[in-house]
Amino acid sequence: MGLETFHISSSEKGLSSITTLIVGVKSAILVDPPLLVPDALRVVDFIRKSTSNPLHAVFVTHHHPDHYFSANPILEAFPSALFYAAPYVRAGIDRDYDEKVKFWPTVFGKENVPQAPRKPDPYPYSFCLLDGNQESPIVLLGPIQGDSVDHTIFWLPTERTVITGDALYGRSTHVW
Repeated sequence: MGLETFHISSSEKGLSSITTLIVGVKSAILVDPPLLVPDALRVVDFIRKSTSNPLHAVFVTHHHPDHYFSANPILEAFPSALFYAAPYVRAGIDRDYDEKVKFWPTVFGKENVPQAPRKPDPYPYSFCLLDGNQESPIVLLGPIQGDSVDHTIFWLPTERTVITGDALYGRSTHVW
């Protein structure tokens, strides 16, 4: 059995970012936790309703806060899950982190944005395999240009599926 993908869009207030759950036969990974805590709590419920498999890892496609800022509630709900981003994505997060941590609570309120968003650990590999799905690699391609220069695209060749972050858009398209 191959990998299945499930998608949930954050609220418009949360910039309509798309979170993707990849479910294998024994475990799952999540791509792009949302910006706002209420959206992250919806993602926790979404994961629990979508699979009984353990969440193995959470990945980030690029350094913008609407793709990692509210990972905290998800990681608290699934404490064994690892938190990853490509090294160039982590470098972008490190570059902007202090400024973004100060800025976003002024826009959305301290109750909606974590005070200390967790940073993902660098994931220096070009693919990952879910236990029981060795025939279905998840290939990390990048860096590529999306709405920033540090995107990672997740390619599931067996399933012919691409997870793009902000190289494509869900509910809305930025003017640039």
